[in-house]
Amino acid sequence: MIEIVSVSICEEDPAAIGMTIVLLLLAYVKHERVHAFFNHQ
Repeated sequence: MIEIVSVSICEEDPAAIGMTIVLLLLAYVKHERVHAFFNHQ
């Protein structure tokens, strides 16, 4: 997964790189929120 992202970043333009980083951050934040929610229950 990480290797695929790295390869695509090398081939894409800066705007696509920024979008990829934002999407990865959003996915990470959602993942953390889900864990916090279930741990809080």
